Amino acid sequence: MELHARASWTQAAIALAVALMAADIALALLLVVIAPSPPAEKVQHSRYHWLAPPATRVDEGYVIALDPEAPHALQLAQEARLWLGVPSTRPWRAVNASAALARSVGLLPLYTRLTMRIGRHEHMQIGRPAALGCLLSHMDLWARFLGNASSSSSSSSRIMLVLEEDAWLDETSTQRLHMLLDSDLAHDEPWDILLLETGHINIGGAMRRVGKLGMTWANDTTTMQHRAWMGTRGYLLRASGARKLLPFAREFNVQVDALLGLVSTFEPDFRMYWTRANVAHQRVLSLSTVHDWCIKCHMPQNPRWYVFAVACAIVVALRKRIY
Repeated sequence: MELHARASWTQAAIALAVALMAADIALALLLVVIAPSPPAEKVQHSRYHWLAPPATRVDEGYVIALDPEAPHALQLAQEARLWLGVPSTRPWRAVNASAALARSVGLLPLYTRLTMRIGRHEHMQIGRPAALGCLLSHMDLWARFLGNASSSSSSSSRIMLVLEEDAWLDETSTQRLHMLLDSDLAHDEPWDILLLETGHINIGGAMRRVGKLGMTWANDTTTMQHRAWMGTRGYLLRASGARKLLPFAREFNVQVDALLGLVSTFEPDFRMYWTRANVAHQRVLSLSTVHDWCIKCHMPQNPRWYVFAVACAIVVALRKRIY
């Protein structure tokens, strides 16, 4: 009886470990398929077409796309004008891999040149020219935005919308942005950047909730935990945020989303917020042009998963030896 009970518990532990690891790998593989695609003609026929945009004004908007004339890029710009109330939204040509290499001659640090040659082994690294082009595309918009803001009398209050071409918007985008801008962050929560997605599975650091949907980093003066972020599908950026990000981006050390986490970690005055429910959704089966199938880059960073897996392997080995 005792032997059967022990065997049952061992088998249950093994099954749980395998299930957890399989779920982690499945999540890593499905990072690009985590939300449904918008149905055809959704924008034109939604019953929420009457919803007004948030009271907080967004001055300009861009959709980063390799082909600005592609139907999905034009549709996304239309969705941003309709659902987010940013009438000036238009597609913006992304920097492709060859252009990124040409522009970065003599600028890249040696380690970045190495990871682009042999491939990355950690999410933050720039592992291929397409990822460098992604960073440059965002940097170009930040610099343009600062130039426009400097010529405006209200430069400190200007806001820019940035969407990547694999995003889509709907009536929930309007409702959630209303909640974030006009309620959660309307008074005592000054922000430099507001991410319009929840982030991917490897975000980490001390966090705190802000209202119903808002999130930001918590003041963690004891453990000084690294703030890790993954995802730039959509965001709102103030001129103050662009001014803080650009000097670090020009070092060309990390990918654009990892840059946000690093600047938040080491620059306390960089005020980063995000949403607990996606405003900018992701299209199904829209594989990112910078995706390199680095499964290791998306595996859990918490060592407890691996300690548990090793412990289960030891139990299995001992069981085979005993029985």
